[in-house]
Amino acid sequence: MTVNLFSQHKSFDINLNNMCKAFKGRVLIFPESHDCNAVAIAFKGPMINTDWKNVEQRAKIIHDQTGLPTKYWAKGLQAVNARQEERLQI
Repeated sequence: MTVNLFSQHKSFDINLNNMCKAFKGRVLIFPESHDCNAVAIAFKGPMINTDWKNVEQRAKIIHDQTGLPTKYWAKGLQAVNARQEERLQI
């Protein structure tokens, strides 16, 4: 599940906590954008366990195929999500 949350709204923490409960903690959040939006992604299914270099390579493929500004996605996810310093494990 992917949602866009307004990070400055009083319901932000409540909504994020509810997502974490519903998806057993398998939630990643992107860094807040300039307009106070934060995209959260919740996961179900097989666990993901990969190194950040792989995530960066896949982000580049997305950029090359779609033009989306993915250059800093991996570093942003790594920086703002707990226990994701070494590898993406969710």
